[in-house]
Amino acid sequence: MRRWACSEWIEYQAWLFHYGFLTLYDWQQLRNNALSWQARPLISIVTPVFNTHPAHLRECIYSVQTQAYPNHSDTHIIYSDRDSLSPQGTRFMHLFKPNWSPETLLSGNYLF
Repeated sequence: MRRWACSEWIEYQAWLFHYGFLTLYDWQQLRNNALSWQARPLISIVTPVFNTHPAHLRECIYSVQTQAYPNHSDTHIIYSDRDSLSPQGTRFMHLFKPNWSPETLLSGNYLF
C-alpha cells in the first residue's frame, strides 16, 4: 500500500494519505449503500492499453473487481480526477479537474 501513497510532490502525497484510502468498514458501508439503491447505474471502465505487461492488466482488473460499487457495464462519460504511476510505483501527473461544466467542455477538452 505504501507505493500507492508515494508521490514526487509532498503536497499530493499528504493529500493521498488523507483521502486516498478506505478502511474495510468504510468500504463495506459504501458497498452496502450501493447495493441498497433501487436504481443502480451501470458503469463501464475504459482503459487504453498498448503492449501492456500482463501483470499490470491483472492489477487493473483486480482494482475494478474490488471497488465498492458493483455495477460496471454501459455508460457514456466517466468524469474523474486522475494521476499516473511511474514504473517505480510513484504517483505523478495528478490532475484535479473542476466541477462538471458543459459550458467549460464547449470551450476546451477537459475529458482527458
